Amino acid sequence: MDRQAFCNPVLSESATISDSLSPTTLLNMLQIEVPKFSVKIRGEVLAIRPWPNREKPIYLYGEIGDSQSCIEFKIKPNAKLQLRGQHIEIMGALHTSQNYKRDGIKISIEGEMISEYKIETLPPKIVDTSHAQLSLKQFLSQYRFNQLCILSTRHGFADFISSTNQLVHYTDVVFSVCNFDSVENIIKGIKDAASNKDIKGIAVIHDGVNCWDNRKWDNTEVVLSLLDTKLHFYTALCETDNLLLADKHSDEAFITPSKFAKHLTSLVLENRHKNELTEKVLAIESKFKEVMYSKFRLRKLLILLFISNIVLLSTIGLIL
Repeated sequence: MDRQAFCNPVLSESATISDSLSPTTLLNMLQIEVPKFSVKIRGEVLAIRPWPNREKPIYLYGEIGDSQSCIEFKIKPNAKLQLRGQHIEIMGALHTSQNYKRDGIKISIEGEMISEYKIETLPPKIVDTSHAQLSLKQFLSQYRFNQLCILSTRHGFADFISSTNQLVHYTDVVFSVCNFDSVENIIKGIKDAASNKDIKGIAVIHDGVNCWDNRKWDNTEVVLSLLDTKLHFYTALCETDNLLLADKHSDEAFITPSKFAKHLTSLVLENRHKNELTEKVLAIESKFKEVMYSKFRLRKLLILLFISNIVLLSTIGLIL
């Protein structure tokens, strides 16, 4: 393929279907030039994964980022680094690798932690509302299962169905697709889900791919948009050490999407079992009523027969 066809395939006459590239081939052609020297970055620790174990780690893997993006890190163990949410500085070498699932190219840093720093943050303020809260169990006892809308990405919805062990069929679930990549898209997704007049509750499920996206659920505008729906809402975000603002104002918060899915499945099965028992009891009561009614009719017929016999005997006695 010539350069013109590659750079402008629509206008070029030499571009054909046979010249097109697969995503894998295209990614293999891309190159990012990283500095040859050590770099120093700073940011918030978004995830920590000791390797090979917590007791005697050889390396600490994780993610460090700011409000917009994050990169992975691999550093030597440091006693000062214990929790997500810490702000640290790392010095080391940058590396690139292919990341087909997300952005195509993944950048990471390998080195060591050189310092920790503190950031003074004011807790976000939000207007308190008279939101009558219901636990998920109470919600399902008052409303139907299809009156709860699952708000997530397509990937998150697939994970949700998988976590239910197929005990909840996807056709029984009301699902609203939402892109969690920005506050604006989250707010739009919330409004779209709430536009369904049959919906009485929203369950926000994170897709679990990038947990640093969780900080968007600390945004005051996002939480206010949830409260403005006047609906019950539930959160199932990635595991975090700090309770997020959306968790604090939700009717019930779950530590992970899988725990939410398992709890919801157990409640659905419990309600299904109760409904089946109720139907059986109603069927037995109906049968009992039929039997009693039959007995009542039989007794009535016997009484009428007895009376008719008495009348007949009396008539015969008069004739004789």
